[in-house]
Amino acid sequence: MKKLFVLVLVCLVVSGVSAQPLKIGVKGGLTFLSTDAVSKISTDNRIKSKDVGFTVGVVSRFTIPVIGIYAQPELVYNYAKYNVYRMDDARKLTYNNLELPVLFGLNLLFIRINAGPVFNLKTFDGKDNYFHVYRPNVGYIAGLGLSLGRFDFDVRWQGYFSKENRKFDLNYVNQGIKVNDKFITTSFTYFF
Repeated sequence: MKKLFVLVLVCLVVSGVSAQPLKIGVKGGLTFLSTDAVSKISTDNRIKSKDVGFTVGVVSRFTIPVIGIYAQPELVYNYAKYNVYRMDDARKLTYNNLELPVLFGLNLLFIRINAGPVFNLKTFDGKDNYFHVYRPNVGYIAGLGLSLGRFDFDVRWQGYFSKENRKFDLNYVNQGIKVNDKFITTSFTYFF
């Protein structure tokens, strides 16, 4: 048992020492969104949708050698389309989100565990400018990843710290709508 522990410890140290301290990369992938939004005043305006969008971004990672702990700021753009059901008609709603996640993680051989805050600048746009967002918000991201050479594969879950960040407005009556968003993102990153 001691030999196995020593072997694992040596592998961790060697992987941390051989890693470059600073990496820059690009990422792309899919965002799976599950959304349920209902007006507090009227159920005439409702979003209930499970959609797939795309995500693209740039990534930097600074790793502390030997220890394997890293900080990873990113700049990411997410895009998806929703169906908005209002009385008897359905409208398309475009979701755009510019994210700035700052993740902190740990490398365990080729497996990574990370978590951190994410700063969102979210917009919902309809062709008739029917919706707009209350404000930018702050949330969290947590995930797991695999590192295989210059490629990383990540699966992440995203949420919000505050319930107030889950609201947006109907333009014509300033009617608040509560939004329950669930995000799961899968992405590939290539480091140069």
